[in-house]
Amino acid sequence: MITKLCELINELNKKPIMIADAGSMYAAKASGMAGNFDVFTPDATEMAFLADSNATHPAYIAKHFFDNDITQTPKLVKIAYKNKNVAKLLLVKGSTDYIALDGNIIDVVTKPDIPAMEAIGGTGDTITGLMSALIYSGLGLKKATLVATRSNRIAGEYAKENPATKISQIIAQFSSAF
Repeated sequence: MITKLCELINELNKKPIMIADAGSMYAAKASGMAGNFDVFTPDATEMAFLADSNATHPAYIAKHFFDNDITQTPKLVKIAYKNKNVAKLLLVKGSTDYIALDGNIIDVVTKPDIPAMEAIGGTGDTITGLMSALIYSGLGLKKATLVATRSNRIAGEYAKENPATKISQIIAQFSSAF
């Protein structure tokens, strides 16, 4: 199905920006279609799946990739690009957010540091949504990714985030974050 989608999109006169997270990212990688995408937004542990050229699903990654800690993210990024398993731009979400282009880390976002954000479901979705809106408004991929990543963290800080915070409380802070 994703192969057919990519074929149809490639026939368009004006190709849309293609951003994949979670299931669509897994399908793109497993089908060999990752290179058709503009942005992937994995978390640090999903990088092990993207780096493993033999894994067709995150449950089947090689043990040596699985055992890597998140500080190995830059190494996994290089491997994933070498194996052609990722989009042109990567936003690896986590306690440290890495933005990579063509296998090179081009930006790192660590501040504000809000550990509670790691436990709140939906924070990755908000980054992807922000990034999509910013790209649609005219920002380039790199700039939109950086602004979305920083804004998401700032909104979390303004929401006085803790593990019980609802994603709607963070979203309510976006206008203040900007």
